Parts: sequence; structure tokens; C-alpha cells
Amino acid sequence: MRIYTPDKELMDIGASYLRAVAPSYLFVGITQCYQTIMKLEGKAKKSVMISVFSLITDMTLDIFLIYGIGRWQGFGANGSAYSTVFVELAALVWCVAESYRGESVRMDREGLMWHSKEINRDMVKIALPMLASGLAWGVGFSLHSLIMGHLGSDATAAASITSVAQEIITCVCKGVSAGAGIMIGKLLGQDLFDKAKAYGRKFCHISFAVGGIHTVLLLALIPIAVNFFILTETAKEYLVYMLLFSAVYVFAYSINTIVVCGIFPAGGDSQYDAVSVLVASWCFALPLALLGTFVFDWPVMVVYVLMCADEIVKLPFIYPHYRKNIWVKNLTKEEGDK
Repeated sequence: MRIYTPDKELMDIGASYLRAVAPSYLFVGITQCYQTIMKLEGKAKKSVMISVFSLITDMTLDIFLIYGIGRWQGFGANGSAYSTVFVELAALVWCVAESYRGESVRMDREGLMWHSKEINRDMVKIALPMLASGLAWGVGFSLHSLIMGHLGSDATAAASITSVAQEIITCVCKGVSAGAGIMIGKLLGQDLFDKAKAYGRKFCHISFAVGGIHTVLLLALIPIAVNFFILTETAKEYLVYMLLFSAVYVFAYSINTIVVCGIFPAGGDSQYDAVSVLVASWCFALPLALLGTFVFDWPVMVVYVLMCADEIVKLPFIYPHYRKNIWVKNLTKEEGDK
């Protein structure tokens, strides 16, 4: 935690929380695999039910475990960790139980022992860039916490609230992105390329509409967030400006998520996302934000805008790449295909 903040109190809280929440990452990793399979099987409603159950249960437990009620004393930040672990374990059990219903895909010995050089080769070609992109984005997002932590507790509090608001708002574009990938991927797998292109165009239009909705929702959330949380006047000022900038950020993020993470990978065009994250985040936004924090001592809002500018920088290059139709490929293989 010393990497992220010099504040001793924040160090202790963060370290204790991470120790408590650690098991949930194992559970959620397996659960996400099961939920992806559900969507591919046409059981998206069941996946949504599990996600909604997890969200509502986690929020309910947080109230009791963080703050306590009556004579019951809460656990503070660790209470959120305990509720997360419980909820993710419950979701995993539900997913496993669901896989044994009907003709669903389930884990068995034959599946674990199955091996195909052709599939492995394709997985390396397609999955490795996606893994690289995910790792680069994850480490970059972790650096956001490091940067904010070194800008003081007011900046950290405001950035944390803004991040939560972004996560709540952008769940729509993430769902649309997953749906786009599945729908277009199925069409490409049937060699229905013209129809897949038509769906791609529609999802591009949808991405702009979703981005506009996200922007409006985030702007509407500003007065609610400022009055709901107990913050210092400085933190409140930071929060207002961060949310105003985030209204622009979520518009770009929505388009990037639906097109780059939904449409492109459906046909195996996974390298673009990795390259765009490398250039926009690691060659532009993060270096400038780190320099502004540790070398030039720039104002908090200047650093924050630079740190989150990567999604906006990516935006002008998406449509020209989309029009190349590199993503229009059939990735499916029949048994015996080379």
C-alpha cells in the first residue's frame, strides 16, 4: 500500500481490506467464465439474474457489515470485503448448479483432458492480445490509485466517488458490448458477413446513443453525489470538476467499449485494443500524469484530466479502423479443421 499513498491511515485500511477481499478474486474469475458460457448458450437472462442478485445482496450486506445496526458493530471497510467474498461465493455456487441443468456446458473430466493444437494456436493468436490489453489496462488503472493517493486524501476521496459513479453509469455500455460480441460472432461463425456488417453499423450507432445517455446520467448525478457524501469543501470542489470531466469521459468510454471490446474481438481483431491501450495510456496519459504528480507538481484537476484522457485520445482512430473490416472473419472451426 505504500506504493499508492503516504497516508498511514489509508495504508492500514487498504492493506486490511485487501487481505480480507482476496478470496473473492478467485471466485469471480471462475464465475465470469460460467456467465460468459451462459450468454453464448442463450441463457443471458439467467446470467443477469445472478448479477442482479449479487449486486442487491452485496449492497444490503454492506449496510450491516460496514456501519452496523443497533447494538451490532460494523467492521468498517473490512465489512465490504466480507460481503464481497460471501456474494461472489454464492454466485459461483449458483453458476455451477445452473450448469447441471438441461444441456448446459459443464466442467467434466473429458473437457479438462481435451486438447487441440489448432484451437490452442488460435487461442494464443486471439487471446494473448486481449490478455495483454487487460493487464495493461488493469495496471494502468492501478496507477490511477497511486497518482491520486499521492495528491492527498481530498483528491483520493473525490476520485474514488467519481470512479464508483462511472462504474454504475457505464454498466449499460458493458452489457451492450458483450451482446454485440456474441451476436456478431454468431453471424460471422455462419459466414453471414453482410449481415454481420449491418449489425456492426447498428451497434456503432447504438454506441453513440449509449454514450449520450451515460453523459446525461452522470451530469444528473452531480448534485446527488455532492450532497450525499460527507466530504471536506476541497474534496467537494474536486468531486464536482471530476464528475463534469467524467461526463465527457464516459461518452468516449462507451463508444470504445462497444466497438473495440465488442465488435472487433467478435471476428478476432483483438490486437487493436492492445495497441490502443499501449499508445493512449502508456505512451500519453500515464506518463504525463506521473510527471505532473511527482516532478512538476501540477494542480490536482490538471493531473486528473491528463490521467483519464486516454479514452478520449482513442476516439478519432476507431472508425477508420472499423471501416477496414479486419474484424469480419469466421473464427469457428469444425472437427478436423487445420
